[in-house]
Amino acid sequence: MTKNRFSLLKTLLAIAVSTLMLSCTEVKTDGNLDLTSQFIDKWNINEDVRHNDDGTITYDALTWGGLVAYFDQDGLSFDMSGYDKLIVDFVEPAEVNCQLMINDDVVAAGSVGITTLECSFLGINVSKVKQVALQAADHAVFKIKRIYLTKTDEEQPQKATTIWEGKCAFGNWENGFVIDADRFNIAMPGDILEIVYTTDPKTPGDNVWRIKTIYSSTEHTLEGNANELDKWGAMTVSRSSTIHHIPLTANDIDSLRVYGLFANGYYTVVTKCNLLQW
Repeated sequence: MTKNRFSLLKTLLAIAVSTLMLSCTEVKTDGNLDLTSQFIDKWNINEDVRHNDDGTITYDALTWGGLVAYFDQDGLSFDMSGYDKLIVDFVEPAEVNCQLMINDDVVAAGSVGITTLECSFLGINVSKVKQVALQAADHAVFKIKRIYLTKTDEEQPQKATTIWEGKCAFGNWENGFVIDADRFNIAMPGDILEIVYTTDPKTPGDNVWRIKTIYSSTEHTLEGNANELDKWGAMTVSRSSTIHHIPLTANDIDSLRVYGLFANGYYTVVTKCNLLQW
């Protein structure tokens, strides 16, 4: 083989390998990893998944079916630990409540009308991901723009102030706790309410864990996580994590300084609440 033919062969091989890699996952120039093309399967045979010419997905969902990406076809799991979040961007607002599952755990939930569903990997082990699924709480048509992994630039270190500590096992909405209003005097819009918890192994067979946060002595839930609340005003938390973050809006701060906060829920055990500030 001549030197020129060998060089041409190497070039063609490099092009073929590059094309194969891009056909599996597309790495964006912003450092995010696009997974949209991987969501080709479904959990319910009566659902429909269509990949459109413009790169979007139309997903005809049935109740608790699933738009699924499998990452273990070769017996290997996908290590997502180099990223901070998994994000679903919708072309149109969601018609029904929805949720994201990683392996067999619900890791994020979204309410009607959201245009983005985010799963933060904070406290979650995502080093061995076999499947990811988007589920709907009722029959609906989802038009999905993009599903991708992202990582953030290094941020300024946070200052954590503990504003409540104890052990409150909610049971079946039986117990709750109050954080006094004066504990929020130092809070500012954009601060994060960090809830540290574990999931109660005594939960019934539905394997769902929830936390509800309201302005104490009122029926009003916090604004900062309105996009992840179900119709009862509660958020679903992940059993594979021990931390959940709620960003606080200006209205949240004003109300919390007057009323304080009351939290209860479903088979979750809260041990600490911190205020994260920069």
